[in-house]
Amino acid sequence: RSFGLQVAALAGLPKSVIAEARRTLALLEQGLHPGGAAARREQASPQLGLFAPPAPPAPSALQQQLAEIDPDALSPREALAALYRLKALL
Repeated sequence: RSFGLQVAALAGLPKSVIAEARRTLALLEQGLHPGGAAARREQASPQLGLFAPPAPPAPSALQQQLAEIDPDALSPREALAALYRLKALL
């Protein structure tokens, strides 16, 4: 068993690089080679950039509900209720 991915994570490589390496390792362990001709047609380069910006994280439930609030349309009572709902998500 190889501990290369664990060492890479401890070394501080970006999580997106580690995740892609785990997917590639899983394919290799299943006997599928990600660098085959079919894979090359689907993806221009399987190599991830080490310094490429990470993919933006998915918005949390708190961020989604906050984005749906229109503060100008709320009464003071509704604003207080919305604040309590948002606080419950923390």
